[in-house]
Amino acid sequence: MKKYISIFFSGILFLNIAFAQTSNKTMFKSLEEKFNSQFIIDKTKADSISKLLQIPLRFENPNGEVIEFSRFEKNGEMLFRRTNNIGAGRTISTNKVWP
Repeated sequence: MKKYISIFFSGILFLNIAFAQTSNKTMFKSLEEKFNSQFIIDKTKADSISKLLQIPLRFENPNGEVIEFSRFEKNGEMLFRRTNNIGAGRTISTNKVWP
C-alpha cells in the first residue's frame, strides 16, 4: 500500500513540476514579447528625437568609455547606459597588464 501511495505522490509531484515549467515558459515568452515591443517603440522614438536634435545615441570617449541610449523613463527623459571598464580594470589591477 505504501508503494502505491509513494507512486501516486511522485506522479502528482512530476505533473506539478511539468506544469510549472510549461507555465513559466509561457510567462517568460510573454514578457520577452512585451519588452521587445517596448524596446522597438523606445528605439524608434529615440532615433527620431536624435535626428531632430542632431545628437548621437551612442558615443565613445577617448578613455574607452561607451555611452549608449537605453530607454525612456516614465517622465520622458532619455536614459543612457555607460560602461566603466577603466575603473573596473583598476579595481582588480588588470590595468597593469594592458599594453
